Amino acid sequence: MRPSAKLAVPLVVLVAITLTTLAFPRPLAGAGAPAPGDLLVSDEGPDCATGGPIWRLAGGAGAPSALLQGSPFVKPRGFTIDRQGQMIVADGQAGIIRSVPGGSATVVAGGLNRGRPFQPRDVLVDADGSYVAVDWPALPSDPNGTDPSKPAQVVRVSPSGSVTTIAAGAPLAKPHGIDRDAAGNYIVADHSGTLIRVTPQGQMSVVASGFLNPTDVRVEAVGTYIVTDLALVQGTLGAIYRVTSTGTVTTLARGGPGQVVQRPRGVVLDGLDLVVNDYGTQPGTGKVYRLDAATGQVKSVIKQGSPFCRPADILFWPTVFGVTPTPVPPAQPTTGYVPTVRNGVVDPTFGGTWRTGLQVFNLDKNRTTNVNVRFVRPDGSQAGAAPPVAIASGKSRTFFGDSIGAAEGFNGSAVITADSAVGVIVNQLAQDTGLSGSFNWIAATGTKVFAPIALRSAGGTSTSLHIQNAGTAATSSLEARFFALDQPAPTATVRLSSLAPGAAVELGQASLPDLPSGFQGSAVVESDQPLALVVNQSNGKSLLSSAGQVTGASTLYGPLVLNNNGGFSSSIQVQNAGSGSASVTVKVFDSATGALAGQQSRTLPPGAAANWPLGTLLGREDRFVGSAIVEAGAGSGIIGIVNQVNQDTNQASAYSLFASGAAAVVAPLVQTSNSGWNSGFQVQNVGTSEATVTMMVTDTAGNVIGSVPSPTRTIQPGKSETWFPITALGTRVVGSALATGSAGARLVGVVNQLNQESGAVDFFTTYEAISQ
Repeated sequence: MRPSAKLAVPLVVLVAITLTTLAFPRPLAGAGAPAPGDLLVSDEGPDCATGGPIWRLAGGAGAPSALLQGSPFVKPRGFTIDRQGQMIVADGQAGIIRSVPGGSATVVAGGLNRGRPFQPRDVLVDADGSYVAVDWPALPSDPNGTDPSKPAQVVRVSPSGSVTTIAAGAPLAKPHGIDRDAAGNYIVADHSGTLIRVTPQGQMSVVASGFLNPTDVRVEAVGTYIVTDLALVQGTLGAIYRVTSTGTVTTLARGGPGQVVQRPRGVVLDGLDLVVNDYGTQPGTGKVYRLDAATGQVKSVIKQGSPFCRPADILFWPTVFGVTPTPVPPAQPTTGYVPTVRNGVVDPTFGGTWRTGLQVFNLDKNRTTNVNVRFVRPDGSQAGAAPPVAIASGKSRTFFGDSIGAAEGFNGSAVITADSAVGVIVNQLAQDTGLSGSFNWIAATGTKVFAPIALRSAGGTSTSLHIQNAGTAATSSLEARFFALDQPAPTATVRLSSLAPGAAVELGQASLPDLPSGFQGSAVVESDQPLALVVNQSNGKSLLSSAGQVTGASTLYGPLVLNNNGGFSSSIQVQNAGSGSASVTVKVFDSATGALAGQQSRTLPPGAAANWPLGTLLGREDRFVGSAIVEAGAGSGIIGIVNQVNQDTNQASAYSLFASGAAAVVAPLVQTSNSGWNSGFQVQNVGTSEATVTMMVTDTAGNVIGSVPSPTRTIQPGKSETWFPITALGTRVVGSALATGSAGARLVGVVNQLNQESGAVDFFTTYEAISQ
């Protein structure tokens, strides 16, 4: 159980401190100043004759040599490096010490009888050059571990020694470790068993609880926290955890008899690894070891036993002072599915000769990704593969026509793998008949997939379901159930033949005799193997594409809905993907004012869908541009799509409603004045507070385009903003776009691509922006 956030009013206290400078009484052991890559370990060691220094392990693995030792150091614990290459040390008795390896040491603040802080346990250098320390509030004369005799606190210490309290009191009790996240908040490991977030203004909230004696915390590049737990409870050993910003705790490694992990204390991030110093079960049994950050498996023991006594903190000597190296999170290998790929194939139902294009975008900010695309025939045999390609971070690669890797006339599916995170936009184009549609590849598969729309000759439009086996074995059961709008029982059930791994089958509703003409509804496809699903809608004049979904949410978001806007109007279709009835409310908001413009509610049985034309929701047919929020009761699971149609120009597209947002969303493909094509990026704030959003467009060469209209805008909760055209008209641009929100923002977005020079043909597509 996670306790609710507790707030403390910041108490600001300034204390003037007289700095004391001392020369080291003992010469340094070792060859002068540390070098980049040297591993430094503080040792609070009063239990051992050799205790008290900060050790240096040359190159990160050499024999320990004493780097700093002797007065004024007594119990060195947490430490860091400032912009001048000076070591800032939190000494449990001496206070905050600034030292130059091989030179003098200065007690900056606190310790002994010098005033606050009383027993600093860890320290970091903030963005302004000041030092932020956590203070275990026992008196200096008290023995180690004494319960607090004063309120615990997080303090700011200026380089000249002035001390300001940032936060004090509950939920702080025994603060021990500290780090800073990307938003500037301080993340504190409290020895009493909690992980606490402290804002720069001093407001506090408990992120997670239930630990034994957490001692150190490090913020990963993806925003998660690594927490070491010393676990000084009799009969237990320590652990290393990964904690999300919302408080979900995962155990990476746990101590046990005979294991390397015993009582982990300090931790530093090193690329894809964690380097940990372990307090040991007895004085002199401390050690330093390396773990895999993804699995928690011990990779090597760097040093164990003498001269370590009680290792406290650990870091690498940086290459550049004042810049904390950004830890590189583990790569996230990705596999996704494309249930329909055609390369010069005539569609007998919808007409036209179709070609598929794959736009693969590297989402990994830290590395080049290697991508493989293989093509599968309906019988499961491999039809070919695109040559493996390496895609740089933030760049994309297009597979289309001769470069796609499938032979002319191929009609099947694709499986795409990458060794780190990617996003894929699938474009379908029939140049001869002027039809096009887009959908996002499918990385989340399941044995039960929902299609929120299914049609048979409804106003001349029918759907086709493209169903792909995403499992490792052939399906032994595969069926599709079709539900009419608002109806609890299926109108028809179709059982399909076995489907080989990776293969796909097209199930067209136009030729399905069990569905009546004019049928409007939804579908549920189920199998013993995980599936991927795409729905194409067409009347032969336009195409709308969307991906099926495996899970629902209680709230959905639509960044763009229209009514009579340049001939375009929207409809919202919502399906109940849960096991019980769901009460669904659709709300639409005016993009100009953010005001609620209309709402309606309906109860949906499991599997069924309901349709809301926007004019019905508004109660009028005048021009409207806005966004939508769809809500269901707690515990419900709903999915949905938005259709955008211009009957006069035969242009139409669809996109899936969103279940959640992210601080940044990326559009892998945007264009301006590109043979008539222009892109618009509609971004919605789905958070609870206003968000400042900045739009950046980069061309395929990596150049930032400076003609984005009003690139930075403030968006209120629920409201959306449109960047269309995304850059100034008249100059050809092809590239990608990134919308970045302020700290804590939750954004979603869709990208419309429209060829306004094509006439009355369907050169209009929409895809969902990808969270980054």
